[in-house]
This record gives sequence, structure tokens and C-alpha cells, in this order.
Amino acid sequence: KLLPSILLLLTALLLPRIKEAPAGRIVNLASVTHHAASKDVLANFLPAPRSPYQDSKLAAILHANHLRRNDLQGTAVTAMAVNPGFVQSEIWRHKVSQPVIGPIFSSLMNFFALPNAQGCVTSVAAAIHQHAPHVQYLSPYWVPNGCYLPFEISAPFLGAQTAIPSLPPNEPEVSANLCQMSTERVKAFASPL
Repeated sequence: KLLPSILLLLTALLLPRIKEAPAGRIVNLASVTHHAASKDVLANFLPAPRSPYQDSKLAAILHANHLRRNDLQGTAVTAMAVNPGFVQSEIWRHKVSQPVIGPIFSSLMNFFALPNAQGCVTSVAAAIHQHAPHVQYLSPYWVPNGCYLPFEISAPFLGAQTAIPSLPPNEPEVSANLCQMSTERVKAFASPL
């Protein structure tokens, strides 16, 4: 549950140098699973019986939004989050090794999943292309407004496309609170640095 805090710590430690750059990008890796995250992402930083993966992916989007609105204003640096898509990567190694589900999941992956070369397209595009300042999230698929499923996991690959993430209604406040809570959590780690 400390992972989003570590992401924010790393960014905070590098931010003074990044802001000095003539141009730059901060790219946070999100996921389609952020749509299933609790919109009370702060509550899920506390111990809970569920997996924090979805919440950490929403936190990556919230963090990028907060940076763009606050810490990066007046600089030539921007921040955004990207969804790599459903990619044939090692993240699925435990699924495909299961006796019954493994072969079924492997077949689905062969049909729907992107190869690794396509899975990196949104990250590379966010890092090297100039995007409008309001762009906050890229997806490798065509996604009709408000209809992320099934499109954001199995639509035709189109490269880096602007998409709309699922955010809490009070997103600016939640983003600011997330960054504040994470800062407080990592002070003990950051002080020796």
C-alpha cells in the first residue's frame, strides 16, 4: 500500500531538477483497472482486505493531474498518465501457469492482448510528443466517451489516443489530499536523502 507513496516520493525528489529542464514529461503508468478503483482512494491506503492494484493505478492518474495543475505550472514540463493496454507481458505469468484457467487465459491473450511493442506506444508517445495541456490520459484503443469497457481492453489498436479516465467527482481535492498523505507517509524515508 506504500507504492503510490513511493511513486510520489521519487517524483518529489527529482522534481526540482526536472523543473529546471527546458522541456520535459512525467509519465505515470496507469491501467484500465483504474476504472474499478474505489473513488475513495485515500481510504484504501489504510489496510484493507482487497488488492490495492486498481487504487494504485487511479493514484497514478491523480498524481499526474495534481502535478500538472500545481507543481508544474509555469514550467515547460507536463505530466500525464497512460494505459499501456492489455499486453502480453510477464504480469500474467501466474495466470497462464494455472492448470485450468491458464490455457483459457492464454487463448484469450493470444486473441486480444497487444504485443509488447504496441504496449509501450502510449508511454513513448507521452514522453516524446507535445500534447495539449489538458490531456491527462492516453489509451492505445479507440474508446467512445464514457464506454471504457470493453473498448479499453479489446478494441482495435490505434496507437496513443486521448481518453477520459474515471475520476472521483471532487478529483482536484482528492488529488491534493493523496499527494499530502503520501508526502507525510514518506517523510521518514526522504529525510536521510
